[in-house]
Amino acid sequence: MMHLKKRYGTYKFSENFYRAELNYEYKGSAIDAISETMKKQNFDFLIVDNLTYLQSDAETGSAAIDLMHQLIEIKKRYDCGLLVINHMPKRNGKEPITQDSMSGSKNLSNLCDAMFAIAESYKRDFQFLRYIKQVKCRNDAKPEDDKVVLVQVMNTEPFLRHHFYGVGYERDYLQKDGRKGNAEQDIAQIQEIIAKMMQAGEKPTDRVLAQKTGFSLGKVNKLKNNIDTTQNKGYTGGLYPS
Repeated sequence: MMHLKKRYGTYKFSENFYRAELNYEYKGSAIDAISETMKKQNFDFLIVDNLTYLQSDAETGSAAIDLMHQLIEIKKRYDCGLLVINHMPKRNGKEPITQDSMSGSKNLSNLCDAMFAIAESYKRDFQFLRYIKQVKCRNDAKPEDDKVVLVQVMNTEPFLRHHFYGVGYERDYLQKDGRKGNAEQDIAQIQEIIAKMMQAGEKPTDRVLAQKTGFSLGKVNKLKNNIDTTQNKGYTGGLYPS
């Protein structure tokens, strides 16, 4: 739990918020533990992050489907909302996201009432964005195939948030040349932002650069260390505090 304390500090969460981790000394299954906890606490909403964390072989079709059936049974038994997070396997960045993009099984999506995906933007100069796409909604009108919500990942202490950036079409944010932006492109992007900020008299701290690019603080620091300082008109990595 130390990493949570380091991340959120003294932030006080609601007493109704309960975070649980797997106890590997527990003799029963993870599903049994969840069911027992739901029975005792009577929660209104259950979030599972993520599917394969509950069961290591949930990447396989039959195991994932069986696990989802058990979670749905808990949802019905305790009359609660259920959000299950799952990861997409490596995919062709030139292809749009569909219900079949989910890791585990193509049939897994059939068990969901609604599905949405969060993906990186490949669009040049907009790689700091993520887009959110709804791919299924059982009880509502079919979502427009290509329309997405654009967000920027920003750190507003103590939380990492998705800030609304606009709306767009997925086709504009897919890979065009079959590859993601490489390190040279990322460095060029950082250099451009640093130059503009210095011209404006602003300090290009790691945190600000991370907000503007969508890169992690670690990646920003690594890219800055690889910048040829002679091209940055006096800028040196580490000149300004993070």
